Amino acid sequence: MFMSKRYVPVRILHSHNSKFGESKAKALRDALCFPLLRSTANEFAACSEKAAKKYFGNNCCELIPKMISSDEFVFDRRKRERLRKAKGIDDKIIIATVGRICYQKNPFFALDVFDRLADRNSKVEYWWIGSGMFLIAPIEPTTFFRNGMPCDYAVLGALLPRGVFWHITVNNMSLINKNFSKNACLKQHPEKWYSLKDIRSTARTILLSLAYPWDIFVGIKDYHIAVPHRKSDFTAVWERFSERMNETVHHRFRSSDDISHWLVRYWRIAEVNFFTKSQKYGIYTSIEDENSVSRITDIISRQKKKEICINDTYHGNEFEKVRASITDAFNVILPEPSSFEK
Repeated sequence: MFMSKRYVPVRILHSHNSKFGESKAKALRDALCFPLLRSTANEFAACSEKAAKKYFGNNCCELIPKMISSDEFVFDRRKRERLRKAKGIDDKIIIATVGRICYQKNPFFALDVFDRLADRNSKVEYWWIGSGMFLIAPIEPTTFFRNGMPCDYAVLGALLPRGVFWHITVNNMSLINKNFSKNACLKQHPEKWYSLKDIRSTARTILLSLAYPWDIFVGIKDYHIAVPHRKSDFTAVWERFSERMNETVHHRFRSSDDISHWLVRYWRIAEVNFFTKSQKYGIYTSIEDENSVSRITDIISRQKKKEICINDTYHGNEFEKVRASITDAFNVILPEPSSFEK
């Protein structure tokens, strides 16, 4: 650091985010290293006002918005028609998000808007193009629905408020607690909350029931794997909370006053309108380092689960190597292109 100050006349510190690292470990790392980096730099830049304020406060900072070459995305009618024909979506209205699933992409806002549009037009489809969930072993329709009921899990959770996202979860649970009694739900349908299909989750529910004996839900555990829904459930919840729903979808950006589509799942669980299944069929993973990549490729190539959700939080220098490893693992179980790729 001393040598850089002496021999490097311009030392730029660039802020690319509005918060410290995405994981607790990375956030701690960034918080510890940032003061040293800031004391070394003599020029400051950021990609947005939020990123600038987070790292540099009200100090002088150059805003350099991220830009792309528009030439690469010039509208081409022939390409559009060819792609829509190949994907079988000639008459569909496609709303798409491109990018990894993370806080900055504001995924729940996009889904809330789509839900509203889908009520008005049955030809609307939502595509998320990027990292996410993958089926890696054969499944049956009964994996997600049985006798017209979604397959899900009822497991207690505990809210850990950290930013706007958790405010939304609190808002969801507040509406649930105004309409349901936690103790009544657990007593009337113990087979749903204390299932032998997943001993660990049952133990979690028992422990949280003892730790929080009050007659309110302090949380319902969410899983980062595919969640089946029925349109009728969305319709029922929307009609009951139409004012709050409409306020949410008209917010251009996520707000601490919002509610989300998770409310529909919580409502269905509280009403016990689901068929219990084990959460062991799927797994959530995160690409963080070489060890995590090895674990992910092993799960995929050996088909240890039915479904895997891959979150891309990798910030190393071997991106192409990581991508190739995961692609190779998928090629082991899916050597031939799907009908959508042909």
